[in-house]
Amino acid sequence: MSWSNAGGLIVSTDGIDPIGFGKQLRADGFGWVALRIADGKTLYPPTASWIALFRASSGLPVGAWSVLRDDPVAEAQIAASAIAADHLDFYIANAEEEYGYTIGTRQDPATFARSRAFVTAFRAAEPTLPAALASYCRPDQHDLDWATWANAGFDFLPEAYVDQLGGDAIPSACVTAGLRWFPRSRIHPILGVFSSTYPTPDPAHYAQLLAQAHTVGFSLYPAWGDPMWDAFAPLLPTLHIADAPAPAP
Repeated sequence: MSWSNAGGLIVSTDGIDPIGFGKQLRADGFGWVALRIADGKTLYPPTASWIALFRASSGLPVGAWSVLRDDPVAEAQIAASAIAADHLDFYIANAEEEYGYTIGTRQDPATFARSRAFVTAFRAAEPTLPAALASYCRPDQHDLDWATWANAGFDFLPEAYVDQLGGDAIPSACVTAGLRWFPRSRIHPILGVFSSTYPTPDPAHYAQLLAQAHTVGFSLYPAWGDPMWDAFAPLLPTLHIADAPAPAP
């Protein structure tokens, strides 16, 4: 698994044919998918048969992602258990407001400490598993404990949600803000492809924005069986915004 590939974060596999989807992603040059396994302590167990069929048809890695809330040790244990149960290849932690020092008008060292608590528990269970932090586009505007994640080997997947935040969330802005804690080689933007406040950039526009950020590797959120995958395919090698996945075993 390589974060320098293109990938996608799946909220639910309902309605997604794992065989056709797997073949499509492989053909379009994408390198991984991550399945949502939990929101806090609410579980969304992945379907083992879906994972097996997707892997068989694509030869691509399958990982897990979960939303972190207010119980970091339990949330780390949930992630580690899901990874072990389904032999998943990597993990993405989605930590935002609940892990910040400042929440609204209140500042709380206990919420800031959640990053260290989660990372310590997760790395105790999975010391070498490829892992990443998905969070705010602009780390300089949010006071999470970014250094703890970086020091524990987590790459950074900033939420470049141009469709939600407009020009403030273009990939280059996310990357520039993240460089204080993460080297450029470990920053891989997530592109929002959902309906929100602003129009969703088309793949050609998003690809140009990624090229301006000078990063390699990105992902789409939410990922599903959309024709957008095909539109990205010719742009990946042309602009070198993502590496080609390793050949299927």
